[in-house]
Amino acid sequence: MQKIEYYLFSGEEICYLREKMGLTKDTLANHLNIPVSRLIRLESGKQEISPGQSKVFVSVLKEHFNYNIRIHCSLDTFLKVVLKKGNSKTLSAPCSKP
Repeated sequence: MQKIEYYLFSGEEICYLREKMGLTKDTLANHLNIPVSRLIRLESGKQEISPGQSKVFVSVLKEHFNYNIRIHCSLDTFLKVVLKKGNSKTLSAPCSKP
């Protein structure tokens, strides 16, 4: 299984996941330590998320979905599950039973 260093979320994915977690734009921007205007540009696809911001976003996702407690699978598989699709180029093992 390969380790994913970061995941390049599309603007649509960022918006979808923010809404799925019930976070406001202000709250997510605060987590990512960026201005709300930058988050709006990310969600609209006018800018790309940086690797550092992607890592922080993944941490927020893990915390929200209790990744370390309930989900026993690779990060790549986890993201496919929460996004209901997968566009990561990294292949990894499927989820294992707890």
